[in-house]
Amino acid sequence: MSGSGMSRRKFLGYTAIACAGVLAQACTQEKIVEVTKVVKETVVVEGAPKEKVVTATPEPKKASTGPAIVRMSVWGAAVDQGVYAGIASLFEAKVTDIKLTMETYVGNYYTKLMTNFAAGNSADVLYTQGFEWQMLADLGLVLPLDAHIAANNAQSRWPEFEIYKQSTVWHDQTYMSPMDSGCYSLFYNKDIFDKRGEPYPTDDLTWDEFKAKVARLTFDEGGKHTWGYMHECYEFQVWAAIMRKDGNQEWDRIVEPTKAQWDQPDLIAEIDWIAREEYVEKWSPIDSDWNAGISFWNGNGAMAMAGPWYLPNVWGAKAVTPGGLNYGVVEPPKGKTGKIEMPAQCSGHMIGKDSKVPEAAFKVIMFLTDDDAQKRIADGGRIPAQTKIAEEYWPGTVKDAYNVDNPQAFITGQREGRYFVISGGEITLNRLTAAGQALPAAKEAMMAGALAKDLIPDVNVKLQAKIDEYWSTRK
Repeated sequence: MSGSGMSRRKFLGYTAIACAGVLAQACTQEKIVEVTKVVKETVVVEGAPKEKVVTATPEPKKASTGPAIVRMSVWGAAVDQGVYAGIASLFEAKVTDIKLTMETYVGNYYTKLMTNFAAGNSADVLYTQGFEWQMLADLGLVLPLDAHIAANNAQSRWPEFEIYKQSTVWHDQTYMSPMDSGCYSLFYNKDIFDKRGEPYPTDDLTWDEFKAKVARLTFDEGGKHTWGYMHECYEFQVWAAIMRKDGNQEWDRIVEPTKAQWDQPDLIAEIDWIAREEYVEKWSPIDSDWNAGISFWNGNGAMAMAGPWYLPNVWGAKAVTPGGLNYGVVEPPKGKTGKIEMPAQCSGHMIGKDSKVPEAAFKVIMFLTDDDAQKRIADGGRIPAQTKIAEEYWPGTVKDAYNVDNPQAFITGQREGRYFVISGGEITLNRLTAAGQALPAAKEAMMAGALAKDLIPDVNVKLQAKIDEYWSTRK
């Protein structure tokens, strides 16, 4: 792959290892088309353009033979059940010249996405998380949207926040449209706090105060263990938040780092606390506990770091605990920076390079970023990506639907949060934390009693080797 520095072998390798365990970002639908097999030859599209070219001239119109058929991939998670089905119904009622076909990819979403690319069978409109698609642009598998944005005078659909720019732009070209966003905030179980006589957390909670509460709120009673804290999210993103709380950072930069910095003494000390919290003191569950079915939503923990996409789990018709939990939400704890260092994210849609209907596909994207579709995102609990709907519609909606007492905690976190790391290859959250990689291997060793100070220096060497390999392919 001359344009990206990626070989055909590496591309097929990515197809095989494409990320597992990702955040649930979309929902299943009515009218599902399940992609279950590949019937075409493997086609690899050569590299992406290196320069940004923006023109307001759309491609020539083709003679119409009926509605354009646009295939759209949808995340197969049950947490957003019905949201995209509702959006599809809205689209069908308002748009007559396009037939929108939903394809729900259950299981490992990105493996299915990459398999379809390899087979020349990609959907036209592709849902993705903002930290996972950059490799597709490097491989030339998705289209830049800048010409479409200019032709439709649609720049206002791309908010100016840093997290949005990191999510949607790669090497000065726009590839993803923003659809939904969110961040981790601190959920707490008021009944457990009341039982222990512990004051509720507030938005100005510090990490030191949080750690003390975790210890005090861990207890056994009536044959039941209650955990002080539960990470209902990517565990390694919480690692990043704790490491960054006082102004340090585990990479020299978030986007395409050149140096791994995990071996700083202050960072190692924080990882040691995480290990003691989970593996020694049992203040937080370990993998075997999660596998046994415990969760914050079941009332097993006093606090949990989680995103707004989990609101249906705590309140409403789909609450895990019948009748819902008596809960509250505050901003994540803060350190010396005084800022929320917990990672935020933005997800959205791209257009596949081989789409035969790119103009119709962009029309779908315009619909998805318009008010009606964005309100359906809000109704499902997620923060809509469009600022007006997020700030004016979403807070009242989640207060009424999910009994959220402090929706601003999510809004603030979404504005201040940062990604774990972004690159066009191996240096991503999902790949660095996949089974067999250095970080999960260190976690397993700490579960067996090893100390972070004895493990992390070697982890840092291995992470730096990955960074060096990444840059060697881009020279």
